[in-house]
Amino acid sequence: MKYSIEWTETAESQLFEDALYIALNTGDTEEAVSFVDKVREATGKLDEMPNRGILPRDVSIRKKGFRALLIGNHAAFYKVYEKEHLVVIEVFASLKEDYIHLLI
Repeated sequence: MKYSIEWTETAESQLFEDALYIALNTGDTEEAVSFVDKVREATGKLDEMPNRGILPRDVSIRKKGFRALLIGNHAAFYKVYEKEHLVVIEVFASLKEDYIHLLI
């Protein structure tokens, strides 16, 4: 059975902030759109394989039930709700920044 995929407002906002950063710093809106498409495609595959993401190294994050789907130098941190057949993407962050505070 396929899982539904939902993005929190926070994660959605983080994704579009990163896309805006790309557009402003490269001057190429197509590159920003391509980035969003790549992220949506990768996270969309969680509908059939919700546990494909890695378990985070940080124990406190892992204990909260997060998995991380790595997409280039970014990660979509999400939780799987088995009973509801639901994947919720809670945080989207660059791996170059201190993302741990977003999850704790």
